Amino acid sequence: MKLVSNKIKVLGLGAALSMAACTSGFEEANTNPYQPTEVPTAYLMTNAQKTMMDLTWDEWQNGRMGMLVSQYWAQNDYPEESHYNWAGRASMFNNTWNRLYARPLRDFQEILDLMQSENAASYEASGAAVNQIAVATILRAWVLQNLTDLWGPIPYTDALQGSDQKSPAYDSQEAVYKGVLAELENAVAMIDADKAGMEGDLIFGGDMTKWKKFGNSLRLRMALRMADVDPATAKTHGEAAIASGLMTSVADNAEFPYLTSAPNQNPLYDNRINGGRNDFAPSEALLETMNAFNDPRRPMYATKATTGANAGQYKGLTYGLTREQVTAIPLSATSQPSDYVEASADAPGFILKYDEVEFNLAHAKELGWNVSGSAADHYYKGITASLQAWGVSDLAISAYLEQSAIQYNAAEWKQSIGVQKWLALYMQGQEGWSCYRQFDFADVLYAPAEKNAFEKLANSAVPTRWTYPADEGNLNAANMNEGAAMLDNGDVLYSKMWWDVNPAAPLK
Repeated sequence: MKLVSNKIKVLGLGAALSMAACTSGFEEANTNPYQPTEVPTAYLMTNAQKTMMDLTWDEWQNGRMGMLVSQYWAQNDYPEESHYNWAGRASMFNNTWNRLYARPLRDFQEILDLMQSENAASYEASGAAVNQIAVATILRAWVLQNLTDLWGPIPYTDALQGSDQKSPAYDSQEAVYKGVLAELENAVAMIDADKAGMEGDLIFGGDMTKWKKFGNSLRLRMALRMADVDPATAKTHGEAAIASGLMTSVADNAEFPYLTSAPNQNPLYDNRINGGRNDFAPSEALLETMNAFNDPRRPMYATKATTGANAGQYKGLTYGLTREQVTAIPLSATSQPSDYVEASADAPGFILKYDEVEFNLAHAKELGWNVSGSAADHYYKGITASLQAWGVSDLAISAYLEQSAIQYNAAEWKQSIGVQKWLALYMQGQEGWSCYRQFDFADVLYAPAEKNAFEKLANSAVPTRWTYPADEGNLNAANMNEGAAMLDNGDVLYSKMWWDVNPAAPLK
């Protein structure tokens, strides 16, 4: 196993030299046996995978931000986030930004630096260095895609250089996307499934064939996201990813495996069960849509109301009520998150799933890319894969697919793909939000019921980005301001992503 040597600064070099003659045994006597000076790269990988999921799946980035802005959830209490009144949650922006850069991205970068250093000889000898580099690069790309799709321009070229670059410049989102796509292309190309896999890998257990499929599927996601603004580059990357091999079944799903025992429990479970919180409820937008389709995933997504006029029904909570309005509604009068999604300690965290790949293939086919099969075929495969992953029976899947309400509409393919993909992305709050921003499907999401409590948004009542964290304004203001200048309206909630060029669709 490759060991990473910690970098230690030695202060007072002259004094140390003068004491050398009388320090026999000093090093051994003053070495803490419980604080290692060498860390296996496997530990770096395990730690990075867990922290990236804990940070993107928790009550904050996922629950209070992603699941709300995508309108999968509404709020039983403290409803400010569903009014997009995020000024009081500035620490969330700071924490997401700082922790993703300082923890998983730092660990992935450390692995990459070590594999390219003179200390990588032992891995080169075993043939494992290429697979170490590939996995670290692919996961680094996933985190960077998450960051840029939250904010737009971010530090990329100058980032992750430690004390060598304390004030990194911001790259445009176009530069980040194209740079990360090139990294994914190179990473997938270097994978050698006949050599040792990545040690410390909790996602695929070192299975490099699955890592290749995941890397290509992530590359396809990013290529399609930029297809409206740079169709030529998008097509080149997308078709290459398809040709190289994508996920082909639910067995290829990229998920992080949480456990039943602390401290490795699903963070949403930890918030609800250990924290005693019931802050979130499935939204009216989600359950009205699912009810219209008689969707068999409802028991896995939500409970039924047990009291009041809606007892025995799947009833979503109105989105964006005032605190006085929402606290007057008993929890039992509306649906609540199912035990599986919020009260199961070992429920996995989703990274990228096969159902999304099939919806992406349907999208690519509609764009005229080289995709075998029809767009409709991939659309139905995406629905089927989602239902299978949530444990729906084959009989119920067949009944669902036969409904006229979900038949593929080639003339309105963005609406068909967009709505079903949004339903399949449940629990992946940020990706559900990106799905809406990209497809602009109509008459599903709502404007908040309390319309005067949030920043007025240009032509839409759904934000299109986060504002930059306060720490950047305090510590890296000049570069942050240059990043904000790359946005169409500056550092505000309604500046759009570089790839988001189409007008927003009507809300309910």
